[in-house]
Amino acid sequence: MFAPEHISTWVEGLRLSKRLSPFQLLIFQWYSCLPPYKTERKSELERIVFDFRQKYLNPFLYELKRPTDEIERFLKRFTEFESLKKPNRKDFKALFEDLGAFPHEAWPGGMDTIWHGWRPKIVESAIVYPQWHLKDVEALRTKYNMNTKVCATCGAKYPWHGFLGPMCPANLKPYCCKTCPSVDQYLNECKPFALTINENAQHILDTYQMAIKDWATSSASVKDVLTEVYLQRAPDTAEWVEEKNALQNKCQFLTNELSKVQESAKHFEDMYRECNTSIQHMNDTLRKKEETLSQYRSALSERDAIIRRGTQQLRDSEYTLHATRCELAKVNDARNGLQRQVQRMTQPWISNSI
Repeated sequence: MFAPEHISTWVEGLRLSKRLSPFQLLIFQWYSCLPPYKTERKSELERIVFDFRQKYLNPFLYELKRPTDEIERFLKRFTEFESLKKPNRKDFKALFEDLGAFPHEAWPGGMDTIWHGWRPKIVESAIVYPQWHLKDVEALRTKYNMNTKVCATCGAKYPWHGFLGPMCPANLKPYCCKTCPSVDQYLNECKPFALTINENAQHILDTYQMAIKDWATSSASVKDVLTEVYLQRAPDTAEWVEEKNALQNKCQFLTNELSKVQESAKHFEDMYRECNTSIQHMNDTLRKKEETLSQYRSALSERDAIIRRGTQQLRDSEYTLHATRCELAKVNDARNGLQRQVQRMTQPWISNSI
């Protein structure tokens, strides 16, 4: 993520490129084509010259109406170099020195070389702020006999680190313990060379970071994401976006709760189906048992009917037996009476015979 210092220095370069005259802009563009590091690779040197020709020099020549003497000298030197069939490293070095010698107005930052690698696109632009007015600050350190590896107050071993303001050489903290009059005077003289951060740089940076984050995590279109971020970052509409986000969060919460309830309902529905299946099975079992019980009842009823019929037949038989016994008793009584009569009748006869 970009530092506010990088945004501020890039803005300085952009504003500079907008206010320069065409030829002064061409010189600045030449510096920006140079890398922010030393290189002697021939392929890279060739690429620098090619990029400058294609991106900047050709459009400049297309718009050029009446070249001044200075412009003609610049074009003549560049054309002389391009006429070389196989330029070597010395030829490249001579070209870079000659083009760098063309006068130009003062640029911000103190040193022309800090604009090496600057690009119109901030994502491609080199980091400028670590070199911001470095030579001017180094001159002050020499003036006050300061060493960046030693505390300027107590003299203890202390590699300077940390900043007393925006990150740049002028704000590099020169002491490890506390300040002193000479250090205060040095810092005061460094103030004109300190980098000034645009007050809106951090706001823009936060907005950019928010846009990247929302774009990476949202399924909405880029247009909707950017609109959302703009409304959220603009003071007049920030409250609306906060209210909207609150409602969206509540909607998401309710959606999650609904999902949980639906999941529970599905679980209960599955349990209901299982219970219903179990109840149906129990009903089938109960129905079968009731059928069996009904069969048992029918069998018992038939048994009871048979018992009742047998009991009635037994009673009838007992009644018949009783009646037969009564008749038999009568017969016996009659027989006994006859026997007695016979005895009475035969007794006199027997007696007479004797």
